[in-house]
Formats: sequence, C-alpha cells, structure tokens
Amino acid sequence: MKIVIDQGHGGSDPGAVGNGLTEAVLTGQLGLIVVEKLSGYNAEVILAPRGTLSERAAFANSAGADLFVSIHVNAGGGTGYESHIHPGASEKTLSIARSMHSILAVYYREKGFADRGLKRSNFGVLRETRMPAVLLENLFIDSPVDAAFLRGGLPGIGNEIAWSIARAMGLDLSPQDLIKEEACGTGLTEILCDLQKIEADVSRLRRVINELLSKE
Repeated sequence: MKIVIDQGHGGSDPGAVGNGLTEAVLTGQLGLIVVEKLSGYNAEVILAPRGTLSERAAFANSAGADLFVSIHVNAGGGTGYESHIHPGASEKTLSIARSMHSILAVYYREKGFADRGLKRSNFGVLRETRMPAVLLENLFIDSPVDAAFLRGGLPGIGNEIAWSIARAMGLDLSPQDLIKEEACGTGLTEILCDLQKIEADVSRLRRVINELLSKE
C-alpha cells in the first residue's frame, strides 16, 4: 500500500493568506503531521514534491500510489470543512472519500464548524492522477474564527486526517507498533503508554459511531 500526501501550494505559491496565516505554511505542517501519524501503519506514506499541479500528479502516478490526498485550507468568505473528488471519479474513489469525509466532518462538528459536504470539482490534481484522489479543504483562512482554530489546532487536524486515511484504506498497525503498544513499562513510560491506549480506544469508538451514522 502506497499513499502520497500533497501539501497544497508551496514553493513560489503561498496559496491563500488571511488573519496572519499563509496556506502553504499550514499545509506544509499538516502534511508532516499526517506522514508522522501514519508511520506506524502497514503502508508507505510519502510527500509529493511541491512543484506544479501536473508535477505533483505525475509524481503520484509514477510512484504507483494507491491513494493521493491533497491537503488545503479554504478561503473566500465561508467557514467550515469540505472535501472534493473529481466529477468522473470511480466508485472506489467515492467510497474512500465518503469514509474520510465522515470522520473529518464529525471531528469538525465537535469543534463547532460546519460540514460543507463532499463535492465534485475539476481540480488539476484530481483530474490528472490515475488513482483514487481526495482534496481536503480544512476551514477558511480568511475567517477569524476558523483561523484562530487553525493557529493552534494543526496537531489535532493532522491526527484526524491520518486516522481518516487509515480507516478508509483499511490500514493496520505494523508489527513493531503492536509490540510497542503492549510493552508498557513503569512510571512515565507506563503513563504515556496508557495515554496511547486511551487514544486508540477513542479512535475505535469514533469508528463505531461513524459506521452507525453512515447507516442512517
């Protein structure tokens, strides 16, 4: 399993700017968090080069990726979270995108932000990639409320993006990480290990809730 993470914009393209924030900086940080969070799973996760849209898509195609996820921050006077797939996307892409969107929408609703829906858009990286591709628009940089959350909330957002990918693609923890999860020591090590187990339990509970919601 190979997953390519695209940090939207970057290089000479700053992306959207607002409230003292720059989209390319935010997406750069989010991409690194997502890769780190997925490092314990049974998949190869790599960052696309921050070149042109065609170069990013070509990189994913040549890498033989099973999934391409492009991370962005929105702008234009709105608020909330939305995701995008290509108008001609396959049923497999739609299934993956729905799974990811439902997990992220629950997270953002818990934080007080609107779910703007899963949309179909003719974006370059969605059009030119030859594997399931999903583009995420994480809040609005020009909304003061959204920007305030983005300023301190990137670790949580990155964690949820990673979890949504793991869930949608059916990833499992690698054998090494399963061993780490069971090998709790004492003192601070034991406390940290317990916290990891609590986080895993919360993730499992969220998965069950999402599955129940999807059946309604």
